[in-house]
Amino acid sequence: MAALRGRDTLKSDSKNRNPGRPCGVPGLYLPQRHMQAGVLFGSQEESKNHMTDRQLLIPYELTSDQCVALKNTFSPLRLGKYLVSSGFNVSKAIDLYRWNAFVGECLHFPIQTTEIAVRNCVHAAITKQFGVNWYEAQDFIAALTPESISDLDTAKRRLRNRLDKFVADDVVATMSLGFWVSILDPRYYQLIWRHEFRSSFPNLPPKRAFKSIHMRARDILSLRNRVAHHEPLIGRDLSLEHTNIIEFISWICPETSEWARRHSFVPEALRQRP
Repeated sequence: MAALRGRDTLKSDSKNRNPGRPCGVPGLYLPQRHMQAGVLFGSQEESKNHMTDRQLLIPYELTSDQCVALKNTFSPLRLGKYLVSSGFNVSKAIDLYRWNAFVGECLHFPIQTTEIAVRNCVHAAITKQFGVNWYEAQDFIAALTPESISDLDTAKRRLRNRLDKFVADDVVATMSLGFWVSILDPRYYQLIWRHEFRSSFPNLPPKRAFKSIHMRARDILSLRNRVAHHEPLIGRDLSLEHTNIIEFISWICPETSEWARRHSFVPEALRQRP
């Protein structure tokens, strides 16, 4: 399997070649120049300068003994989808498994950006309607589903166990993405979103209904959970899902969306599928 070098061709330079450091996936390295401060999260000009220095999935040849060992470690059941997809070639299945971990790691960045954008957006909307202590507002809590009430109670209990006093920012950081996505459900339109819909998602296309926000956020949550639980991503249209993530962020903030798009490694990772 040949390792691709990103959007542009990277010229050979033996003096500057540096394997970087491991990223937690066998054969996957982050080039050393990406370790320098300001490159991954730097300015637009820095992004242009380093566009050719993208993540690489390093080829890794397995011996027959390694194939047997890894198959036993991961279990034939867990490798099942990869074996089917690779024609029951164990070496190719493990290579595909490795790529699955690689693309999942790459998806983490745009998903993380989405999660932060969503929770801040929803938090701001709730605060406008119920005040800074919305997490104690009985009219808000009474409208929640039992699952959301349980999530909120669990978060507050954990905070009380750790802190003498906590504020809204502590609650926001403790709540899961699932909670914030649940607040985007159309059931809360009259309570929250009829006042905050357009100001919270100012760049949502006019023809799109509010429910499309919840549907898109729910899809991203589903993908996020698959990545977090190390589930197979093969068979999914990850290119479309990545595009949808970037578009969703743009509904909240186009500048943040463009920043996430420019620094996402997902397109390169998809092109490196074995």
